[in-house]
Amino acid sequence: MATSERHREISDIFLEHAEVEFEKGDLLQASEKAWGAVAHYTKAIAGEHGWPHGSHQDIRKNAGRLIELTEDPRQYNRLFGLIENLHVNFYEEEHSSTQVRYGIDDAKELIEAFKLADSGSRASSTVLPSASSLTGPDACSKGDVRHRHRGLDTFCCTAIRWRQRRV
Repeated sequence: MATSERHREISDIFLEHAEVEFEKGDLLQASEKAWGAVAHYTKAIAGEHGWPHGSHQDIRKNAGRLIELTEDPRQYNRLFGLIENLHVNFYEEEHSSTQVRYGIDDAKELIEAFKLADSGSRASSTVLPSASSLTGPDACSKGDVRHRHRGLDTFCCTAIRWRQRRV
């Protein structure tokens, strides 16, 4: 299993490859590399916090955790969805050159937002729980579905608890 540092390296390499493949006109490879860059960066942060990160669903959940720590969660949630669709494009070949170009730029922007969110959480009193610390009444077993939990109607109740702990 790759270390967090290795996931960061792979993320950087994939961003470079996305640009190269785009310039060569290979939109499928450019799409997949841009998605892969975001996925690997998300895995890097997840690994440092002890969050599970072995599946696509884990990547989505962890991205949601990080998105909630950004300055504009709604905007970055949209970006993540668009970038995740680049992965679909690899199999379906549905996107135009312009859409893939925007997707690569969006991947770079989202990775930067994740860097800021993670560094901000480390510098402030924001508590990013480890996977093992989510137990008892604070635990959320609902995953990515909207639900009511302890009076909060939210996408992920753990993200709200993190936001409440910010100073």
